Amino acid sequence: MGGVKTPKEMGEEQPPFFLPPRYKLMFKVLTANKNCTRIGRKPMSDELKADFVKQSKEYHAYKQYEKM
Repeated sequence: MGGVKTPKEMGEEQPPFFLPPRYKLMFKVLTANKNCTRIGRKPMSDELKADFVKQSKEYHAYKQYEKM
C-alpha cells in the first residue's frame, strides 16, 4: 500500500560500483590492503622474526619495569 519504495521504484539506478562483480573486486582489494599491513601476515625470514621477538620482549620488560 503506502510502504517504503525501493530505489528502483523511485526511478533511481544502482551506482556502477555496487554491481556484484565490481563490488566483489572492490571488497577483495580492500581486504588485501588491510591484510598487507598486518605484521602476522607478512612473510618474514626466521632471523628477522627472532630479532623482532627479542626486541618485543625487551620492550615489554622495560614497560613492566616502568610500571613498578
